[in-house]
Amino acid sequence: MGRELPAEHYDEKYGREYADWRYDPVYSAVIDLLREIHAKRVLDVGCGTGRLGHLLQKEGIGYRGFDFSKTAIRQGLERYPGLDLFVGNVYGPSPYGAAGDYDAYIAIETLEHVDDIEVISRLPPGATLIASMPNFDSEGHVRHFRTAMGVRRHFRRFLRIDRMLRLGPFPEAAWWARIWVFRGSKGIQEEIQR
Repeated sequence: MGRELPAEHYDEKYGREYADWRYDPVYSAVIDLLREIHAKRVLDVGCGTGRLGHLLQKEGIGYRGFDFSKTAIRQGLERYPGLDLFVGNVYGPSPYGAAGDYDAYIAIETLEHVDDIEVISRLPPGATLIASMPNFDSEGHVRHFRTAMGVRRHFRRFLRIDRMLRLGPFPEAAWWARIWVFRGSKGIQEEIQR
């Protein structure tokens, strides 16, 4: 397993040519899950360049996203003018808003890079989270899960997982990984405290 990496690592990564389109199959699944719950406004935790936000706006879903990579946010604002993106840290002073501010929170390919339980603890009670995690280890991955049961075991004390999808492999994107996409509802805040 890896360790959390600083924003500068991701600034450098986004500074090179970054193919955010490779996540389009995941984004399509996320959009379908958001439609199922009739989400009108979402917050994207670790939004990268904001491509998912661009796709969501085309679907008429209100969007706000943050990432700690200044380079990613700058690129997103250049590519998608008018998209509501800001530089923020998952551990910083609450960028998550209050209960009712968002119909859902999204964390696509984010939770494996951070203390996921700490991030979930910052969501308002009852929040709906749609997240994805890969089934492989990589630089910067604090954890990964080989099976759906591994995802369920890890999160079951903190989220009620309503739906889970396995996507991939993705040979057209030159990465053969599978991605676990899940939708869960956060329990009351007291259940998360250790």
